[in-house]
Formats: sequence, structure tokens, C-alpha cells
Amino acid sequence: FVQPDVAEVEIYNANFNKLTDDVIVVDQDEETVFYLNVTSSALPNVTVLVDGQAASIEEVDAGADFVQLKVNFTGAEEKPYQLRVTANVGGQETTKKFILAVDGYVYELHQEGYDLRLRKVASNYQTTYALQKTQKLQPVALLCGELDFAANSEQRQSIKKILSYDAEVEQWKENVPSEFDKLVTGRGYLLELKSDTLTFTIQCPGKPLPELPLLEIGWNLVGINGYKPTRVQDIQVPGDITGIYVYENN
Repeated sequence: FVQPDVAEVEIYNANFNKLTDDVIVVDQDEETVFYLNVTSSALPNVTVLVDGQAASIEEVDAGADFVQLKVNFTGAEEKPYQLRVTANVGGQETTKKFILAVDGYVYELHQEGYDLRLRKVASNYQTTYALQKTQKLQPVALLCGELDFAANSEQRQSIKKILSYDAEVEQWKENVPSEFDKLVTGRGYLLELKSDTLTFTIQCPGKPLPELPLLEIGWNLVGINGYKPTRVQDIQVPGDITGIYVYENN
């Protein structure tokens, strides 16, 4: 049973056109105006945050069961900002999140020796990976698409070792040519670099949706798709998965 939302949250642009995608591209250093329409069975109490800080809002209209707000936003950095709208009605809350993608940057991850950025360009998405040589093996998973070494020989020459887990034989497989002619979405890899850096960009067939790949009985080393930061303890997995562990650089 899924508890129904106590409020409906809609977002519109400055021309009052409804925005249906939760990823909204805006220009850097330019003020952008949005309108929020929040409806419920009673007047909702609405909180609007941008990256955890109170947003610049102005009440436009309100009635017995709705409130309309004007939101002013200016993104100073080329990065994603999270717009979080929470409606409270009688002690119950509904939260809706939007990504304000400044200059198209939807998602980013920065760890030791590993940087990843997902960008929306027109109606397409692309991911850029920047790895630096470290003392330990580096976990790598693609958000979308694939890295075909036949078409990217320079990238393959920068890699000294590739490891992945084979559940059929329950062992780590290293540099098996038939296995590692490409890196694919949904699978986890451990890399050891030969060069000091490795950078590559992958074109995505569409928005990377949050989903688990097909799993086999036993251990699986996988990457989870998606474009929204999620804490490990908040990852929801099917009941037939007995454990989930995260391999981190640090």
C-alpha cells in the first residue's frame, strides 16, 4: 500500500507554462522565475528550499485549498541545485524535488581520484568521467551508455588493470579480452590506471533512470543508474536481496 500524497505540487515557468520534467535547465548567473501551485484538501503550509537553504519566494495567491508562490533563483555555479518543496497539511507532508541544472549540469560526484558529471545538452544527456591515479583500485560504474575500447583505444591504453566479479565461477576476472572490450551500464568495475589521468565522455540514449540491473544468485558487483544523490541507507531494494554493500574510494 502506498500512502497517497496529501498535496499536489506543480511548477511553471515565467510564462506560466507547466514544467513536467523534474530536471530544469537554467543559465548561470541569470535570475530565473518559477511559479509553484500547491493544492490540497485544506490550505497547505509550504516550505521551499534550495540546497537546504530557504528560497527567495513570494506568495502570489491563496485560497481555502491552495497556495501559489513565486520563486526567484540565480545559480552562481555550473552545478545542480536541488529545489525542495514540502507541503504540510494537518501534520502530514508531501515533498517534491526538482533539479535546477545550471548550464545543464544535472548530477555530479566528487571523490578521491574520481569525478563524474552528468549534463543535459538539448534533449540529450552525456556523462564525463575524470579519474586520477591512486594507490588503490578505483571503483567505476557507468550511469548510462557504454565505453567501447575499439573506438576509444587511447582510454584503454591508459588502464593497467580492469577487475569485475563473475558470479558463475565466484571469482574476480581480470583483463579477459572477451569480457572487457567495453565497459557497460549496470556493471561495477575496479580499475588500476597506467597513466596519471583518464578522462572520457559517454553519450546517453536518454535520461539515466534509477533502477537496479538484472541480478544473479549470489554476489553481484553492480552500478546503480540514476541522477539523484541517495544515501546508502535510503536505497530501496527488493526483498529477495539479503544484503547491500558499497565500495568506496576512501
